[in-house]
Amino acid sequence: MLVLSRKASQTIQIGTDVTLTVLGVSGNTVRLGIEAPIEVPIRRGELRDESKQPSWGAPVTFPNPIDPTPKPDLQSALLNVPASVIHVP
Repeated sequence: MLVLSRKASQTIQIGTDVTLTVLGVSGNTVRLGIEAPIEVPIRRGELRDESKQPSWGAPVTFPNPIDPTPKPDLQSALLNVPASVIHVP
């Protein structure tokens, strides 16, 4: 086991694509920031056992991505709705 001492805002580099940053220390609690590729699993030590892991699984992918651009017909329809129809609680 490698043991390192770090102060707040100092980092530790693991390999080429994982960085640990000490965000702060309060009493005996250390806040860490972890930057890593999404495919690198990161778990707290108490969740190492498979049965205790959250069931988040792999990121969800959709076969037909949703197009975020507004549709002109819907956009114009919404812009032409009379104010008397709009109800804001």
